Amino acid sequence: MEPTERLTRDEAAFLAKDIEFVDLRRVDVPVDFQSVITDRLQEVEACFESGAPLAVVILCGSTLEGLLYEVAKNHPAKFSRTTAHRDATARSVLSPNGR
Repeated sequence: MEPTERLTRDEAAFLAKDIEFVDLRRVDVPVDFQSVITDRLQEVEACFESGAPLAVVILCGSTLEGLLYEVAKNHPAKFSRTTAHRDATARSVLSPNGR
């Protein structure tokens, strides 16, 4: 992918990367969750090959959100030390009254 008026060279290079394999064994989530993620990645690939980019974006976002939630849940001490966590806590759907 080439840089354009809207993309820097670094952004174009990032978007041009082809990630052929995602090793979910390296992610600290339960094995059954890994199988769900694997299924989702297969759905993403099918949507991509079918020319459904919006479905790819939605599936990737949903999958990443679930994966990051599981990792944060499994490592609460590390998660609570991040500044992003402090900002997100006020808007969390998991907290009572959105706080």
